[in-house]
Amino acid sequence: MLLARDDTLDRLRETTTRVLDATIPVEGEAFVRRVRKSGELEHLRTRFERFQAAAQERDAQVDE
Repeated sequence: MLLARDDTLDRLRETTTRVLDATIPVEGEAFVRRVRKSGELEHLRTRFERFQAAAQERDAQVDE
């Protein structure tokens, strides 16, 4: 087995980072489009608002 040079590993690390940086936003945008099309975004927003209200209510109970 050949040993990789340090600069080869650095270049591999940089290339992997660039690929991930390019891929993750694209996947995130695709996810948002799918959620919007499915109507799930409104459902998630409603659930988040309920969780937020419950947290505020719980916080008020703790303050009492």
